[in-house]
Amino acid sequence: MIKKFLFYALGLLIMALGTVLLLQAGIGLSAFDGLCAGMGNITPISTGRWCMILGIIIILLNALIQKCIPSMFSFLTSIIVGTCIDFWLLILNIHTSNIGVKVIVFFIGMIINAFGVSLYISADLVKGPIDQLMINISNILKSNLWIGKTIMEVIFLIMVLLIGGPIGIGTVIVTFFSGFFVNFFYIFLQKGIKTYD
Repeated sequence: MIKKFLFYALGLLIMALGTVLLLQAGIGLSAFDGLCAGMGNITPISTGRWCMILGIIIILLNALIQKCIPSMFSFLTSIIVGTCIDFWLLILNIHTSNIGVKVIVFFIGMIINAFGVSLYISADLVKGPIDQLMINISNILKSNLWIGKTIMEVIFLIMVLLIGGPIGIGTVIVTFFSGFFVNFFYIFLQKGIKTYD
């Protein structure tokens, strides 16, 4: 149980770090994070707080899809992730005009984010709202996580476009390839967990 909690907590912290690196790279981030950042830009509410608010809305949507009562831990996950994002935003300041640095920070951020998602999902304690939605879409379509995440990202991408949120070439890359890394790390971690157990 301690190992699972460690995976869960570290996964959320790492995922938030990846999100902030993508944001500060300035060439695009995941569509959902772009939605949070876009709402943060047009309102007095911070990006992290918007992640919490939108997370709660998606928790309710997931409950409808799964026909179940939302777990209190799902709400906790949204709060932790939002707080971690605000924490990393205070700690990190990698804004640069050097395109080479931007690209490096972007890809590091995408891989770190995907690893964080896979790590905390592997804990099998509770899924965050976004990742549970990804799983729900994958289950509905009877597909893998890559397909489910890509479809979900496209939906969020349309929403970001509607509010004029931060979109770049990086957003397209994350939309179509981050799911691959999540799926890859998840399979790798599951094998490692079974070997360790």
